[in-house]
Amino acid sequence: MRVIDGDTIEVSIGGELYKVRYIGIDTPETKHPEKPVEWMGAEAAAKNEELVGGKIVGLEKDISETDQYGRLLRYVWTGDLMVNAELARLGFAQVSTYPPGVKYQDLFLRLQKEAREAQRGLWGPTPTPLPPTQPPPAAVCNCSGNIYNCSDFSTHTQAQACYEYCKSLGRGDIHRLDGDNDGIACESLP
Repeated sequence: MRVIDGDTIEVSIGGELYKVRYIGIDTPETKHPEKPVEWMGAEAAAKNEELVGGKIVGLEKDISETDQYGRLLRYVWTGDLMVNAELARLGFAQVSTYPPGVKYQDLFLRLQKEAREAQRGLWGPTPTPLPPTQPPPAAVCNCSGNIYNCSDFSTHTQAQACYEYCKSLGRGDIHRLDGDNDGIACESLP
């Protein structure tokens, strides 16, 4: 068994290697070919390694067998601990469910809410910036902490620019402008 990142592992089943994508959660990117390492990505991968590294894991299927990349879609267990849920509880993963694989959606949403209220992991008050791998883009807003609300912007375009700028710095959605996690900030603005 090998950990690939915070929400993907490689397992041996019957002597064959399979990549397994955790159902119901999404952790920050660490190995995306077109994206920089995202804030908390390394921490999520390290926590995943701590939870499953060197262990025999149980795999629970929901409805779908594989994703668009051919990875097995599974809930991953070590003993009585569901790793998907633990990563959400600790704040290393956001809930990301796609029907029909929604068996534990309510549990994941409850655990994410608890992590957010406790300011754990992704929901912490002040993320640590990653060193830039390329010159930073021109500043469009302050990404030092959660200081803006949608009402601080006149248009969706302004809010989106701030959202994307902070993400480009590895700070993620520091201002929580994308409440439904669909990549679109302050959708109600003109």
